[in-house]
Amino acid sequence: MRTRAGAGSFVIAVAAATLGFGAPAQAATIEPTVFFDGMMPTGNCTLREAVEASNLNEAVDACEAGDANKRDTIQLQAGEYNLTIDGEDNDNSTGDLDVTPEIGSGPLRVRGEGIDVTTIDAENDDRVIQLYILNDPGSLAVTDLTALGNEERVTSGGVIAASQGELVVERVEVADGEAQFGGGISCSSCDKFRLTDSNVHNNKATTTSTGAPGVEARGGAISVSGENAAITNTSVIANEAFANDSVAIGGGIYMSGEVELRGSYIGTNQTRSSTNNAIATRAGGGVYVDDDSDPGAVTIVNTTFSANFANFTGAASQGGGLAVEGDSTVDVFGTTLVDNDASAGEQVHAQNGAKIEVAGSILASIGNGVVCAQDGGTIRSKGYNVLDDQPALAAACMDGPQSTKDEIAEPSVSFTPIGNGGPTSTYVISSSSPALDLVPKKKCKPAGKADQRGVERPNGKGCDAGSYERTECADSLIDGQSIVGTSDKDKLTGTAAEDVFAPTAGADKLKASDGDDRICSGSGDDELKGGDGADMLRGDKGKDDCDGGQGNDSGKSCEKEKSL
Repeated sequence: MRTRAGAGSFVIAVAAATLGFGAPAQAATIEPTVFFDGMMPTGNCTLREAVEASNLNEAVDACEAGDANKRDTIQLQAGEYNLTIDGEDNDNSTGDLDVTPEIGSGPLRVRGEGIDVTTIDAENDDRVIQLYILNDPGSLAVTDLTALGNEERVTSGGVIAASQGELVVERVEVADGEAQFGGGISCSSCDKFRLTDSNVHNNKATTTSTGAPGVEARGGAISVSGENAAITNTSVIANEAFANDSVAIGGGIYMSGEVELRGSYIGTNQTRSSTNNAIATRAGGGVYVDDDSDPGAVTIVNTTFSANFANFTGAASQGGGLAVEGDSTVDVFGTTLVDNDASAGEQVHAQNGAKIEVAGSILASIGNGVVCAQDGGTIRSKGYNVLDDQPALAAACMDGPQSTKDEIAEPSVSFTPIGNGGPTSTYVISSSSPALDLVPKKKCKPAGKADQRGVERPNGKGCDAGSYERTECADSLIDGQSIVGTSDKDKLTGTAAEDVFAPTAGADKLKASDGDDRICSGSGDDELKGGDGADMLRGDKGKDDCDGGQGNDSGKSCEKEKSL
């Protein structure tokens, strides 16, 4: 058994969240009975045979038949499923698992028991799973598991791949994949793509071409194109796009088309090549936006870019954090780009007609590098940004009449991004940062009522610039030990420790346990209930119901009070 990079201890946790498209009633649930690979009749049900039963809508070995035109579910147990049959066919008999709607299968969900509990390991010479479409549309969902590639290069999607159709990946760790396009995940010209609450790390996009201009390695972690794509609450870490004398773009993510990136962390990804050849283009250490196949609009909201690198040894490189090419349009709001590196545009680079608009964000270099670069493209400020404290370095970020509302100042952020609550890492802004309350409330709408972590915006006279909203609950700063919900209706329960509940939007039910807890309501109509400790309950704008419980509790701004 291989050890996953960055994996924590195994804890059984069955997720309750639902997919963006639900399972039709009475669809088949197919349960593999063994962890080894195989397609020979043995009286067992292997994972490969379960996929085949869904493809054919008939029983295969001991696997129940799938149902045509209904979403089958392959329910996996806790443990590691090893794919060991070598081969690169597309009929599911060898290599990866091939979901083939051409032969009559309906939509398929492959579901584990938790990201730290269930693993599919491609120990063959192919990826883990592919939605293989020739003509008919198809739909694949992969949820609640870890998927491991094998560092054997394929053309697209080193771990998970789809072309056209619908691909949903939720609560999945994707690692150790290698491909020319999308080292971890590739979704090419997809009708719908969703990547949510996941961790994509240690994947590579590579090409071995030598001295061939135009040959690309793109999307070290993810390559996505299409008209309906979203990446949300996901960490993209330590991935690489590597080209041998050619083009390496999108060390973390390559995007083309209509894509939204929200609430995510893009960190320590890179683009590089093996030599100093002048044609060896390296761009978009974190994210590269292209008009290659689907010129459109990309939105980046409440996201942190940190320590991404477009390697410039011996040749130029562009956009350490974000590079945008061609006719693409990118809107950036409530985002932090700090400590990324490239020879041109350490944080942001626009070229060949690209249009980037930035508002309510933090862009700063560590050192003396130029923050933004315009190379035939435009970068326009929509105001309320905190830019590098050296005006000459931030000059190309300041186009447009709204730039007068920017702050040219040291942003005063923490040395490195860390877990400050929520699913992904953020920089902390200090209590004296110029980012505090910089964005007027009326201009906060693109943030969607929350920061990157899920903590409610605004928390003062305005929203804080960047991806982090500095927030306290009863004088305690919301940090990595805090309990943070979402902008929807949440039901959250504390632990035996002294918990701090962060204020979030939505009508929430917040229940403390044994410690001396601090419970803060957001703007919704919330129910706050203390436990056995001496709890502090704080209401907010909504109609809040506060019940202190058994301890010596205090309440404030509650419409209804009990035991306080």
